[in-house]
Amino acid sequence: MPAPYFARLYGERPALRLQVAQPTINGVPFRLTGLSSLRVAIQASTDLVNWSAVNTNTLPPTGVLNFVDSEVASFSRRFYRALLQ
Repeated sequence: MPAPYFARLYGERPALRLQVAQPTINGVPFRLTGLSSLRVAIQASTDLVNWSAVNTNTLPPTGVLNFVDSEVASFSRRFYRALLQ
C-alpha cells in the first residue's frame, strides 16, 4: 500500500500551481506550472519540521515542470511543499 502523501504550495500562490497525482509503482508524480524562468524547489518532510529538497529547478519556457519522487516508498508518510527561490 502506498504511503500517504500531502502537498502544499508556498510563496506567490498566483505564480505557481502544484498538482500531485496518485502514486504509481515509479513514485509520486508532480506537475508544477507557473511563469517560465521561475526558480522553484519541491521539498519533502516526514514530520513537517525538517524539510529537504527533492527537486530544485527553473521552470522551462513552457511553464510546466514534471517530476516524480521515486523515493516515496521508503517512508511511512511524506509531506511536500513548493517554494519560490
